This record gives sequence, C-alpha cells and structure tokens, in this order.
Amino acid sequence: MQTIIKNINKRKLLIGMIHLLPLPGSPGFSSIEAVQKRALEDAVVLSKAGFHAIMIENFGDTPFFKTKVPPETISAFTLVASKIKEKVKMPVGINVLRNDGFAALAIANAIGGLFVRVNVFISAALTDQGIIEGNAAELIRYRNRLNPNIAVFADVSVKHSYPLSGTEIDLFQEIKEAFYRGKADGIIISGRETGSGPDIRRLEKVKSNLKEIPLIVGSGTNLENAQEYKKFFNGFIIGTSIKKGNITTNQVDLKKATAMVKELSS
Repeated sequence: MQTIIKNINKRKLLIGMIHLLPLPGSPGFSSIEAVQKRALEDAVVLSKAGFHAIMIENFGDTPFFKTKVPPETISAFTLVASKIKEKVKMPVGINVLRNDGFAALAIANAIGGLFVRVNVFISAALTDQGIIEGNAAELIRYRNRLNPNIAVFADVSVKHSYPLSGTEIDLFQEIKEAFYRGKADGIIISGRETGSGPDIRRLEKVKSNLKEIPLIVGSGTNLENAQEYKKFFNGFIIGTSIKKGNITTNQVDLKKATAMVKELSS
C-alpha cells in the first residue's frame, strides 16, 4: 500500500495547494525565477500552518492543453517541484492540467512525489478544452511500471466539466467504477468550478455504502463547511479559501491556512 494511503487511513489528510504562476510557453509567463519564488513562499506558509502534504498544479497555464503538455512545461514543472520538495520536506503531489496524468506521474517519480491527481480518469467529459476521455488502463499500467508507490487520486464528475449525456451522472456508481474497475487509490469529489464545494446531499449514499474507499474533497472547503465535510471525507485538498482575498491566484495567507488546519484538526 502507498505511504500516502496509509496516512489517509490514519487521519484526515490535509493537502495544501500551490497554484503555480504561468510556466514557460504559457501566455502569461514572466520568468522561472518568479514562478519558483512564489511557489517556495507558498510552500513555507503551508508547512508553518501545519498542512500534512502539498499538491502542486500548473494553474497559471491557461488556456490549458487538453491532455499532453509540451516538454517545456514538464521540465519547468519538475524544476520547481524539486525545489519545493527540498525546501519543506513534505509529501508532494502533482496535478498537470488539464489531464496529463502521464506527465504528472513522471514528475512525481523524478522528485520523490507520493501522489498525483487525474481530472478525467474514467469515462469521458465535456470540458472547456473539449471532450476528454479517461485512460485508466494505460495510466495505471504506466504507474505500476514506473513506480507502484505513487498513489493515483482520481476525480469523478470533475469541476469545469459536464457529462456527455447532458444528464447528471450517478455519483455512487461513478465512484465505484473509478475505484474498483479503474483501480484508483483514492477518489476526489469537487464542486462545479474551482473554489466551489460538492453537494452534501449527493454524499449520504456514498459514505454509508463505500466506507473502504478513501474520499477526498477537491475544492470548496472553508471554515463554514469544514465540520460538515469532515463527516464524509478522509482528505482535503484546500486552495482558494486559504489564499489572500480568497482569490485562487493569490499567495497563501498564513492566518487563513493556520485557522483551516485548526478547524479540520479539531
């Protein structure tokens, strides 16, 4: 069993987000020094606040490539992630937007990361990048060849997407498919967009019937809903609500991050 899964089974795993500034090749790119400086500052704040792990994401690379990102993205991402790993000595996870799970696994393997996030893992979704199909079969086999100790956390009904059928997918069934047939190590549930949380009403059946599946809330956790979410989730990926001004692209606020850790640890 992967180390991160052992940890998530022992406690509520708190994962703080580092949203990278635009990387080389992206329209908003300024300098790799600026990217690295901001990322390291955020990492230090998350460590001081008491988060258990960090998730790094190329959030500034809009508009996102649908699946395969270019080499300059992977190389710059790997450089910055390695600096973060050296700086704070925390478990690190990788998410390469929009849906390059292979690049995420390669980066995680190179820097000693423990987990990755894959936005579209099974089925298919209509996104702002077009139709994205899941590739669990290839991805899990690649993980097993590369490094079986890296956990794959898979989104279901991922944010910024819509089902191709036009009707809401049964969350309970989708989670079972991703975990038992897709072989994901943990399942991420989010709201409709970055910063919005999942609908509690959809979680009652899931939690009461799928107790063995690690469930992670992927967005929308804040001080107002934290206690309610604790009833359903084993882990939390937290970004927007701990940023200055609650703006996703801003720096992590130490006071907000500390208050969030305290709330979820109580």
